[in-house]
Amino acid sequence: MEKVGVKETRELLQGINEVGVFLTRRLKDGAQLEDAVAFYEALVTDVEFKAKVVAAYENAKAIPEEISDLSVAEVAELVVAQAIYVPQYIAALNGGV
Repeated sequence: MEKVGVKETRELLQGINEVGVFLTRRLKDGAQLEDAVAFYEALVTDVEFKAKVVAAYENAKAIPEEISDLSVAEVAELVVAQAIYVPQYIAALNGGV
């Protein structure tokens, strides 16, 4: 039975995926200086994006304890949290937003 939860692990997944989708969209044509500028601008101007990226790393040291205490329900929750991003990656690869 879980005692710790998966809040920090879920936030890390969300933050990594937000950055991953952003980079997938931007780097399809190769890395450019404009991509780094766009990433910085997203962090500065997109409040939701910035919040997810910051939350991903704020309490990351709690993640090992969360993972060591995973229940089947928590694993399912994390799988769903990851699966939500699959359509976003596909759209980013296909030129969508």
